[in-house]
Amino acid sequence: MTKIAIIEDDSAIHQMYRMKFESEGFDVQLAGDGRSGVELVKKFRPDLILLDMQMPEVDGLSALRIIRKEDWGKTIPVIILTNLGEEESP
Repeated sequence: MTKIAIIEDDSAIHQMYRMKFESEGFDVQLAGDGRSGVELVKKFRPDLILLDMQMPEVDGLSALRIIRKEDWGKTIPVIILTNLGEEESP
């Protein structure tokens, strides 16, 4: 079974993704911030990560850097999620 880790602090968004992926037969685990997301990925070793960029504790880019430092984390595909519009971007 394909494993997906969703690291997203907006519970409505991560629950929406979880329901959709689980209904398609994927094994899904959730984390609500970057720090717990890194820990989840270390234990769960997903086949795919959906990663929000703006989160409390550790932001998505920092979490991705930590994951990519590990041998097992260098090749996991990552889909970046963000709620920022162009006008909000720095």
